[in-house]
Amino acid sequence: MELIERYLYEVGRRLPGGQRKDILNELRSSLEDSLDARSEGEPTEDDVVAVLQEMGSPKEVAASYAPEKQYLIGPNLYPIFKLVLGITFVAIIGAQLLAIVVAFFLAGEPVNIEQFLGILNSLPTALGFVVIVFFILDRLDVDF
Repeated sequence: MELIERYLYEVGRRLPGGQRKDILNELRSSLEDSLDARSEGEPTEDDVVAVLQEMGSPKEVAASYAPEKQYLIGPNLYPIFKLVLGITFVAIIGAQLLAIVVAFFLAGEPVNIEQFLGILNSLPTALGFVVIVFFILDRLDVDF
């Protein structure tokens, strides 16, 4: 029965803390019932392996007990999120390159590496804002 305990341990590592004990007791009972039905008397190690394979991997079993929303931006908004993020990145890069060109031609300022690094500094900030907005939209169940 050590295989069952190791299996339950692996499942338990991936379960939410508040429900872990109840879920593991339920799984243990289910596994024991399956073993009793499969074998007559004392189950063999092959019986245990077969029952555990039927149950599925510990990761899959634990995922079936997980809360529904385990993502930052849900599948309904994700295509729009990618589109908005692409537009945002293009707009930021375009605006900052335009500012560098205008400063060079109108003010005669030399182009330096710090101006280009400013573009790289702006992109993570824009990503953060877009993610926050879409996270809020997802939690409010906004549908486009």
